[in-house]
Amino acid sequence: MAIDGKDFTDPRSLANTALLDLLKTTTEQHPWDGKFETLQKWNLYEICNRWFAKDRITFDGGTSIIRNVQLAENGSAKFTQPYTKAEVGVVDVQARIRAEWTQATADWSISRQEMMRNRSKPKLISLVKTRRIAAMADLANLLEEKSWVSPEDSSDVLNPLGIPMWITPIVTGETADHNGENPLYSGGTTAADCGGIDSSLAANARWRNYNDRWSAAADHAGSLNAADIIKITRMLRRLKFQSPTFVKDMENGAYRDMRLYTGEENLESLEERAREQNDQLGADVGRYAGATLIKNLPVVWIQQLDKSEGVDTTYPLYALNHAYFTPFIMEGDYMRETGPMNSRDYHDVFTTFVDMQFNFICTNRQRAGGMISAVVA
Repeated sequence: MAIDGKDFTDPRSLANTALLDLLKTTTEQHPWDGKFETLQKWNLYEICNRWFAKDRITFDGGTSIIRNVQLAENGSAKFTQPYTKAEVGVVDVQARIRAEWTQATADWSISRQEMMRNRSKPKLISLVKTRRIAAMADLANLLEEKSWVSPEDSSDVLNPLGIPMWITPIVTGETADHNGENPLYSGGTTAADCGGIDSSLAANARWRNYNDRWSAAADHAGSLNAADIIKITRMLRRLKFQSPTFVKDMENGAYRDMRLYTGEENLESLEERAREQNDQLGADVGRYAGATLIKNLPVVWIQQLDKSEGVDTTYPLYALNHAYFTPFIMEGDYMRETGPMNSRDYHDVFTTFVDMQFNFICTNRQRAGGMISAVVA
């Protein structure tokens, strides 16, 4: 029997070196197609499927991720008269978003015994595909989970900058508006900045997200009422920015990329409101094709936001504009497969490693979104 020029009737073709060469050839001829398939852990892989689409990924290099962001105007605009002396000043209106690279890895293995039991080419291809998909699915689970949580603390360089690092909840003493200042780590401490930029009111008032708190009735029960619907619609109104027609460079993020995300208890409460369709709610909440809509935006259930998952106990509802979120990927290190290889400890096992360097970056906190939640002390 011959597979890709390897004659399995020849005893020499059963050597580990020959099997390793055959497995490598099979892997190269049938590469991963870039799609996350058969993902079973979560009902929805919103971040993997949206942010890791080909047109969303930004490839970069260097020792860290650095991007410039404009946080103010230069103050030069004024009314004038003929022959008025021009006063020119140079004002630095930019700041630098900075994030460190995060590494993620997965692996899949095939033993010598399994290869010998699957010597035909179709069987070997099927075996390779099955093992690779299992590894990719596990990696997708990790990426999806970590996108909805923040690192443990400021010294945590292992985990990426998830959504809660960029879209922060309201804290005691704040009022509803673009008041999402410094983010909270999952361990309970507060960051000194957001993405390397001071996000305090005194420093950079525009480098902050919108946030609000639920009404007292809904604060800790996931039971939203008419007052809470008003809070959601107000947040969406405050997040709908429109650039001047003559400043086209600012027009790089469409409102159509906005989506609403929440846990199951909040969603069920909104579904109940949609079923009522009473005069008090008006047309703000409705249903279409089985989905609950607020201002024609679908409200999507994210399991990681359920209190039962232990990730967030504040019953959050996020409004995210995906146009301003992107995974920055190290050039040449995206889903990079190394191997197959074996070692003296596992001489009959051939392992392939899948590696990537990346981090999640928000390029515009003001437009990127907001959240409504129970107040954080």
